[in-house]
This record gives sequence, C-alpha cells and structure tokens, in this order.
Amino acid sequence: MTGLWPLTLLVGEFFGLFYVFIRGKIFRVDKMPPRAEVMSEARLVIMLLGSEIVSTLIFNADRILLKTVIDEVAVTEYYLASLIGKT
Repeated sequence: MTGLWPLTLLVGEFFGLFYVFIRGKIFRVDKMPPRAEVMSEARLVIMLLGSEIVSTLIFNADRILLKTVIDEVAVTEYYLASLIGKT
C-alpha cells in the first residue's frame, strides 16, 4: 500500500518483539544471576571480542600496512586489483 518494503519488515519485527514481551520470559528479570555465572560469561565475551579483533587485524593487515607505508591511494588500488583478480 505504501510502496515501502522495509515497512513490512519493521511491522513484523515489532509484532515479534511484542509477542515475546507479553508471552516470553527473556525480558523479565526475576533475580540477579550468581556472580560466578556473570564472571564466566564475561570471560567468554572478552575472549570472543579479542578473537574478533585479532581476526580483523589479520585479514586487514595488508591494507593497514599499505596505508602506513605508502598512502590511501595504494590501498584503493590494491583493493580494486584484488577484487578484479577474484572476479
């Protein structure tokens, strides 16, 4: 009716959250979890964050090195050349 296709997605997401808010227990806080459980989950989150940072640095090390040693134009040329090579 409106011609805006994202609007249908937003309406669906809203009703899904509304249903979970009414029927589910995920948004309810009955009591605080034990401190040991929170610390265990915090360690896992920190480990995940650290591994994502290392992964990003490894996959982008060539571009970071090019920008540091040469300039931004070299990074763009390298990116485009590798994109064309993959294609």
